[in-house]
Amino acid sequence: MKSRLTKPSNDFLLRKVVRLKRAIARNPTSAILHQGLGRAYTELKCFKEARTFFVKSLELDPSDLWTNLYLGNSYFREGDYPRSLEYFDTARSLDSKVAMPLVCQADTFHKLGEDEKADCLYKKAVNTDPECNVARRNLERWQQRYRAESNDEQGVDLNT
Repeated sequence: MKSRLTKPSNDFLLRKVVRLKRAIARNPTSAILHQGLGRAYTELKCFKEARTFFVKSLELDPSDLWTNLYLGNSYFREGDYPRSLEYFDTARSLDSKVAMPLVCQADTFHKLGEDEKADCLYKKAVNTDPECNVARRNLERWQQRYRAESNDEQGVDLNT
């Protein structure tokens, strides 16, 4: 029996793609089906195909925060950080009480080398939703990395 935490195989994902395409053929106006197909393509690392379905999902339901995050993430994973920020910003504007858009923005600013912005956004994400495990974990990682870099710059011997 497979653990729920294992990654799905490509065969499983390809079957999922086929099922979702059939479902979309029967219900072409379902934003959630288009989003699901985009997510399946993302898991297959087919980001261009994923974006096609995320964009269609947003055409059908422009107010979906999570589809904006998924679309931004597809750009992020290919290194198009400015474009990813556009969708993370949109997601953030849709619901200021959700921490994930802040986390995604912080991750992006970190990649862009804008560490002060990243730090501020990680903290804001945790303050927005203290129960968000991703926000807390990323803030902790960020703080550990920052402390290690500060100690390295000061020439502190970490082995003492």
